[in-house]
Amino acid sequence: MAGMPEPPRGWDPEKDSLEDLVHAMFQDDPAEPAAQRSSATTPPQRAARPAPAGRSRPSRTRRRAGRLAAPALAVAALVTAGLAGGQIVSATTPTPVAAPAAPTALPAPSANPPTVAPVVLPVVAGFGKRTELADGWRLAASRPYLCDVLMAIPVLQKDGTRIMRVTLTLTNRTGAPQATRAWRLAATADGVPAELVEWPAAKFRGVPDRTLNAGRSVAFLVAIRVPEHPVQVRITAERDAAPRAVLAGTL
Repeated sequence: MAGMPEPPRGWDPEKDSLEDLVHAMFQDDPAEPAAQRSSATTPPQRAARPAPAGRSRPSRTRRRAGRLAAPALAVAALVTAGLAGGQIVSATTPTPVAAPAAPTALPAPSANPPTVAPVVLPVVAGFGKRTELADGWRLAASRPYLCDVLMAIPVLQKDGTRIMRVTLTLTNRTGAPQATRAWRLAATADGVPAELVEWPAAKFRGVPDRTLNAGRSVAFLVAIRVPEHPVQVRITAERDAAPRAVLAGTL
């Protein structure tokens, strides 16, 4: 490893400053002629040409000093660091802190939010029960039994099936006249659509077409074809804008 650099002649690191080191390096510049270093004691042979009016011409020494100022300061810093043990401490540039992200603006609430239709759950009841519906109607169902009248009609006979009958009663409790024909019936047997048998000659006409005054009722017969083995039967009665009534039982 190379040895420590020698300080310029005439500069003491314990007493002199960095600026004194620069001046000492200029004074010891070997490229500078000896005649210029001794210019202070040797008078000039000829008078210097006066500078033009309004403009001053910098001396050669000042121009050289300006050109060498930055390199000399760098060299002086290296010499100072070498004399101090070869350790150069650099200032740590602080890492810029990123500005916090602007909060995302929430969308303004819509003046006309979409209308969500409420979910209306069906009313489930067993056969032989009476059910009060939320819109003011009442539905009652008798217990089902085998319909011998329809089973005796040849055209209605089908192998592997039987026809069950039940009596439904609708009561208008809304406080105003209501049409019964708005009600619709459907049936399933073990989840499979089942046939609702209509035979007007035996008074199986489905929901009657009548207008009931407040408090009045109407009863009618309903026949359903189901397999010969026991099944889970569901009869659904519904109308627009009203909860469904579901009659369920094993037949």
